[in-house]
Amino acid sequence: MIAKVHFFQFINNTGGLLRGYNISDIQLGLSPNGVTALGYGRRCTTNYYGDNCTTFSCFGIWNNDTTICSGKGQCVAHDLCNCTKGHGGANCSIWSCFGESGSTACNSRGTCTGQDICECTGGFSGPKCEQWRCNGTLATSSNTCSGFGTCTAPNNCTCKASYTGINCEYAFCGTYTNKNPEVCFGHGVCISPDLCTCNGGYRGKICQDPPIYCSE
Repeated sequence: MIAKVHFFQFINNTGGLLRGYNISDIQLGLSPNGVTALGYGRRCTTNYYGDNCTTFSCFGIWNNDTTICSGKGQCVAHDLCNCTKGHGGANCSIWSCFGESGSTACNSRGTCTGQDICECTGGFSGPKCEQWRCNGTLATSSNTCSGFGTCTAPNNCTCKASYTGINCEYAFCGTYTNKNPEVCFGHGVCISPDLCTCNGGYRGKICQDPPIYCSE
């Protein structure tokens, strides 16, 4: 059974102090090679010191120092900070936004500049930078990309088949879009994919058939 535990130190053969190397009722002859004991004590695990092995540090600051963990958390084990709400990082030195800090904060689309305050970049918006728009319309709106595509990133529409344009605003009738004067064989208006309203008696889905004239 170990008697009263005392803090002690060792010195090496050159007189240098080996701080916090602790042993249990060790005899001097059992000391590590080249080390002389200056007292009795109990062996602590690495990075723990003191009479009861309760002294440790977080990133070079002892656990009884009020500035530990940047003054924004508690050192609960060696180099392990438990940060208060709104702070994050290994040493609680950076802000936390909605429970995330560092590169994962603000959905990785902005910078966390204060507690739950995101500064969004790259066309993203919203409290957590979770929103974006295509040509002024929210990605979640049914009208985004003219209602004919999906807004997959800021100002980036992925159009449905037979639609094109930066906002999916053009439909194909045959091989031409409704922006092209040759669409509907030049004899009509493309109102939806492969569907023309024909003029001058022309017929067919894309006005490909000429008018029928009655003979006298």
